[in-house]
Amino acid sequence: KLSIKKGDVSSALAWDDLTGMRLDAGKVIEARAKEVRYVRDKEVYVKIPRATAVKNGWKVIRTRWIDINKGDDANPVYRSRVVGKEFNTGPMDGLFAGTPPLEALRYLVHEAATVRVGEPEGSKVIMINDVARAFFEAPAVRNVCVEILPEDMTEADRRHDKVGHLRMSMYGTRDAAMNWQEEVARVMLKLGFRRGKYNPCQCYHKERNLRTFLHGDDFATVGTRDQVKWFRGALETRFEIKSQCIGPGALGLPGSVVAGAGSGLAATAAQGEKMIEGTEGRLLNRVLRCTTDGWEVEPDQRHVDLIIKDLDLGSANEVITPGEKDPQGKAVDNEEELGPFEATQYRAIVARANYLASDRPDIMYAVKELCRGMAKPTTVTWHRLKRLGRYLVSSGRAALKFDWQGHESEITGYSDQWRSPDDRRAFYQGLVTYPESRHHEFGGS
Repeated sequence: KLSIKKGDVSSALAWDDLTGMRLDAGKVIEARAKEVRYVRDKEVYVKIPRATAVKNGWKVIRTRWIDINKGDDANPVYRSRVVGKEFNTGPMDGLFAGTPPLEALRYLVHEAATVRVGEPEGSKVIMINDVARAFFEAPAVRNVCVEILPEDMTEADRRHDKVGHLRMSMYGTRDAAMNWQEEVARVMLKLGFRRGKYNPCQCYHKERNLRTFLHGDDFATVGTRDQVKWFRGALETRFEIKSQCIGPGALGLPGSVVAGAGSGLAATAAQGEKMIEGTEGRLLNRVLRCTTDGWEVEPDQRHVDLIIKDLDLGSANEVITPGEKDPQGKAVDNEEELGPFEATQYRAIVARANYLASDRPDIMYAVKELCRGMAKPTTVTWHRLKRLGRYLVSSGRAALKFDWQGHESEITGYSDQWRSPDDRRAFYQGLVTYPESRHHEFGGS
């Protein structure tokens, strides 16, 4: 991805591995140099002769660079990451690394909106921590070698044909995520947390009433300001992190006013810097927002915008429902199967809508019906998809609301049940659960 004429860096070309957009070669070189420094400082690998690796039967894998701009053209944030190219050549035990369910995010927000006995309203915040080069913090558990980076290769290394024997996990190796998850578990256990039995990515500190989950290299934690501050300090003793704090400090709620807190997006604090509380932040590409009424979770608005754009409905008439029982029109009267290009487009848009529906209960049923047509899309299913698009034009932004509430000891569930007359099995078409008076979860099977 990077081509440099000897002695002329200004003529180099580099490209974003995600978007394909052109990057500034000088900044890419700087980003790669920073990554190489991390590799050296963390002692990710030890250089050994290739003959030693071959003698011991250790796998030697190639490496490559991934260059991206995490910002935009106006505010570029270049990131270069070295990754191993280990392929799946057969089954291997011990590779599983859990991912927290979406309900874990909702529960965190639910807990932030819950006022327990002895806690003033608005005393809790949600802290998001991003660990820098997380996998480099996890010790490797297998004997795997990598080709040494050209930027880290010396003349002596070339002469003795050396490779890097991994001491720490590297992105792109098959067990890196599992190694990182186990390292986090060890750290959390030392800090007094208990690991979740249902999902290993969730942890609970009973004495400090902290609840946290891990998604990749991101921690998300809910608790009172003092306890969250303690947890941040504990993480900084082990990892290099960036932090955000979301809460009601600037909203003027009784007992929750924080000097220096601001409204809007929470600022990102580097290692050792003071966190400045804000009312908004992003987690798992969703907007978390604290208001005077409670908390909100808003799905990524870009999905709505892309659905409308792909359907070319920017100036279309709006409708108030995402679906219709008996669609009518020319497309319905002359139903035909879509061509290959249109069918692919249909599946792509519906797949995006299906992802969006996990945060939008108002479109869940309509999207479920659209998914039934993904095998053989027709002019009728396309007509129904455009109906959904016109609905999103009128209701593009929506959020799940979590109003301030007391602590509940019961959860009440409601479902509509249908039983086959010739079968004893029961089928639940829908399910909604409420902790006392508030919405918590929805689903169906």
